[in-house]
Amino acid sequence: MNVSVWLSRVSKMLLISLLAVGFVASQVACRGGGPPENNSNGNTNTNGTNTNNSSGNNNNSSGNNNNSSGNNNNSSGNTNNSTGNNNNTNTNKPPKEASIKDVQDPSSGNYVGDGNGVILKGVIATTTLFQVNDTLSGFFITSPNSPDTYGGVMVVVGKDDMTDLKIGDVLDIEGQASEYFFNTQVSAQASRGGFVTKKGENNAAAIRVVEVANPADVAATPSSKEKPDESKAEPYEGMLIELKNVTVAEEADQFGAWKLEGGVLVEDTFFRYRPKKGDKIASVKGVLQYTFDQYRLLPRSFNDIAGAKPECDTNTPCRTGQKCNEAVGKCEFIVCSADGDCNQGEVCKTDTQRCEKPLQTATVQQLQDPSAQGALGDGDPVELKGVVVVSKLYSVSANLQGFFVTDINNQGKYNGVLVVVGKDWKETVEIGDEIDVKGKKQEYFKGTQVAVNLTQGDTLTKTGNNKKDMIKATAVTAADIPSTPTDTNNPDSSPAEPYEGVLVELKDVVVDDVPNKYGEWTIGGGAVLVDDSLFKHTPAKGDKISVLRGVILYSFDKFRLLPRSADDVKP
Repeated sequence: MNVSVWLSRVSKMLLISLLAVGFVASQVACRGGGPPENNSNGNTNTNGTNTNNSSGNNNNSSGNNNNSSGNNNNSSGNTNNSTGNNNNTNTNKPPKEASIKDVQDPSSGNYVGDGNGVILKGVIATTTLFQVNDTLSGFFITSPNSPDTYGGVMVVVGKDDMTDLKIGDVLDIEGQASEYFFNTQVSAQASRGGFVTKKGENNAAAIRVVEVANPADVAATPSSKEKPDESKAEPYEGMLIELKNVTVAEEADQFGAWKLEGGVLVEDTFFRYRPKKGDKIASVKGVLQYTFDQYRLLPRSFNDIAGAKPECDTNTPCRTGQKCNEAVGKCEFIVCSADGDCNQGEVCKTDTQRCEKPLQTATVQQLQDPSAQGALGDGDPVELKGVVVVSKLYSVSANLQGFFVTDINNQGKYNGVLVVVGKDWKETVEIGDEIDVKGKKQEYFKGTQVAVNLTQGDTLTKTGNNKKDMIKATAVTAADIPSTPTDTNNPDSSPAEPYEGVLVELKDVVVDDVPNKYGEWTIGGGAVLVDDSLFKHTPAKGDKISVLRGVILYSFDKFRLLPRSADDVKP
């Protein structure tokens, strides 16, 4: 699909960080009508939206423009209002002690008001910290005697102001009340004179969960985007709430957002869960956030969703550089100061305080095939020697570009992979170029890729050889590469998975229909999805194609065939 069409598809995704190349560590928690808070210069982080699923698209690829990872198909909505300027008017009044209700409820007799200083004493953290953008963190709080409504609020701090917070921690907070794109929050960054003080106790038992009987009362869409405060959901903003006996209306998109009947939008800011449409769930808990013109329910762990399983446990390892927080069943990055803080076989990089495995020279198959001897894990540094380029360099996102490579002497299943690099790499590659690659393996939204970050010492080095004449496409049928995975929660179990990144060839196929508005078309009765990320072809319904070639990309929960040029689509 062309860039302009792609941009229209991904206008929602600008808050997704450049996880792929380490520019920003994780998915931004607030993809909504406006970011929860602005950074010091007022700009939110918009660089890095992946389009490509591959690893990005929600799956996948670290960011391909074309589909993938980046488009926030999610309910999430608008792009990040990205100037992010907080139009608060600071009245410079001395901060006053108040309750959370006084911050949230305009009808309160002690209402604090937008832009005014506030002191909250003895409040309780209802969530752990989450990343707001590359300079800010956030969390939610309540009070020991929380009312039925207006009993919770979001707090924003500098990324370095707090590094550890547990649910139930008792806190004193001083900051500024803020209506940031209609999201009520308390800005307590140290850089603005705010502070958060732990009282040295934990009172998780005092956290009240408010049951909302009718899911429609916390529906995602406000009654008015201009006046969302008049919505039924507004009194529950910031609160820990519970919905019982609900039904899944829409399955999770590539970024983990799913819907319940009644219009409730559930997001994966804290915990990723992928139910099936029609699933009955006895109980769903979470904090309610307003962002990007929608109310969003944020479950905090597997404990908040009846029937959910933890992301990790003692028997399910996390990726390199992470350990399992078994209390919430979630993999979390290790902040290290010495090798002893890391997992076995990892070393601490003191400049980044991240744990890594030593650089390993590997084959493409060791990246793609988990059953291969010496298979690498997600996040492992890797060097590929003498791999051969099988596609042109193309734009993956505003900041990333990518191309596919293969091991020329071992072409076939599990022997193709996407390489992504920042656009600060000014060289070009041609199909057939032999190249050495140093980067990190990434499973980005279920798509395997090698992310090359030049600022962290990664490299791309052309050897000067060209082996285009040695490249061979792997023969497949439509049944080998169905677009829809067997299970979107585990696409690696799909028939097409061994061909991800591989140059494949089909013969004697018929076009099902004309391309859709994204330039996608299908063959095999809809079984195989053909994408125009590398080359735009506009067939007519019923066209017969004698030879159809392309590389396979996993993006936006679909395996996609990407022809590279007119030579790949022969009548």
